[in-house]
Amino acid sequence: MKRVLYILFMAVLVSCTERIDIQIDKSYTRIVVDGSISNDPMEHLVRLTKSADFFDGTETPNVTDATVFILEGSDTVHLNEKEAGMYYTPKDFAAKFNTEYELVIQGVDINEDGEPEEYRAMDTMTYPVPIDSINLLRTYIEGPDHYFVGVMLFMLDPPEKNNYLFKSLVNGKPLPESVTDWGLYNDEFFNGNYTNGIVVKYLNQEDSTEMLKPGDVFTLQQIQISEAYYDFLQAVNIESFGNIPLFSGPPANIVGNVSNDGIGFFSCLAVSRASSKYNLPAVGGDTE
Repeated sequence: MKRVLYILFMAVLVSCTERIDIQIDKSYTRIVVDGSISNDPMEHLVRLTKSADFFDGTETPNVTDATVFILEGSDTVHLNEKEAGMYYTPKDFAAKFNTEYELVIQGVDINEDGEPEEYRAMDTMTYPVPIDSINLLRTYIEGPDHYFVGVMLFMLDPPEKNNYLFKSLVNGKPLPESVTDWGLYNDEFFNGNYTNGIVVKYLNQEDSTEMLKPGDVFTLQQIQISEAYYDFLQAVNIESFGNIPLFSGPPANIVGNVSNDGIGFFSCLAVSRASSKYNLPAVGGDTE
């Protein structure tokens, strides 16, 4: 009798469907900051946009005509808007090591209440950690049909806690990597030690955007970042891959370092580099 009741109950659950319309409240508009400076002398970009509702599917509008500058101690570095929402430092600007920087945004009315707002974000420029060398190692993941090139790192990690971000260039051009493709590590397992060839990147040789040809010069950018920026990127990665179980809530706004309830992050990047020529054949053969 219990089995019959159980089958009937399951039949009711499977056969009964009803359309449910869920009303999602709209969020108020916020400023979104995406910018960084580094020890490389160049035009550094700070992009300003406005937030949009998650389910709208519309492009986020740019924030134009803002007054944007960076405080470096008693000095002020003004940014110039070259395109809508794109604010650049002077061409020769390079961040100084062991220095705190503050981004200031003024003259914007994001919430459209008729009153201008001010937003600030702070991060600290650390020291780049020198790389001794890198090596390129062919490897197979999940069988011989999945062919990768691993980037092996050789360097002495300093004794203090460090957080690293790794980006890739081939023949001087950055690979089209998104934030979820960047290598992100802390030194929990090798703090104060020599890395001796740990693999920090895998390049998928079945992907035309990552494929290396014999003679290509691969460059690894090792970027030391603050712990706050490391935590921010970790949260971005978690949200980007979605939530489990299936009916979890939508992705949430990730806490950054922008004041006045702004969204995003202004970061300082301490960059070092090393290169290696790819001498392995495209398919088969021995490792380098």
